[in-house]
Amino acid sequence: MSKIMGNKTVLVIGGGNYGTKACRYFKEQKARVILVDNDPECKAKALVAKNDFVLKDARSAWDLALKLKPDFIVPTNAGHTCGKWIREYFRLKPLSDSISDVTRRLPQSLFLGFDEPNAALIFSYMTRGKLCREDCPHPPTECALTREPRPAPLYKLLEYGVFELFDCAKIFVSEQMAPSVGAIKTSEFLAFVKEIETKKPKTLAVGTACRCHGILNLFKN
Repeated sequence: MSKIMGNKTVLVIGGGNYGTKACRYFKEQKARVILVDNDPECKAKALVAKNDFVLKDARSAWDLALKLKPDFIVPTNAGHTCGKWIREYFRLKPLSDSISDVTRRLPQSLFLGFDEPNAALIFSYMTRGKLCREDCPHPPTECALTREPRPAPLYKLLEYGVFELFDCAKIFVSEQMAPSVGAIKTSEFLAFVKEIETKKPKTLAVGTACRCHGILNLFKN
């Protein structure tokens, strides 16, 4: 793995517990790690080079993805990083009216709740009230904790949930690199930004999901 990651750059958003795990993992894989946090004393800071720590609020860190073009983005802060970045960059508004259009397409057992003012929806395969294993290996067909079946990755279900309902839609896949460490390919984020700039859509859906958990934002111009 070291030979594969040695020429890669990773942008880690958030320097708390999960950010620390991400920084440690990618440093072990010999990747360059750039850490963003608004706390100059955050836990993960000690794991990165001095010049690779950026004191910045995560919500406004989208410019780093556009400027630095890292290979991977690792969002570990609360909320939906990609959704917030797209909203900030294009100055979008929430599209709460379309929440029911999406949720009626998906099993209600997956729907954990929503933030209507921000048109944000949260989904999960995990049984309500239970917590995932921190060392979860993400088996493809069942939950490592409950052994309940997982017939399809959640990111695929969310793709169906937004299919042809919006002028532009993208579900970013958070690929498990290690337990509790998920990464998004920056090339996919930049390609979606370009798509929005080209199409100038009136409505958008932006989500991030792994096999078992996901969050979705609905926007309008």
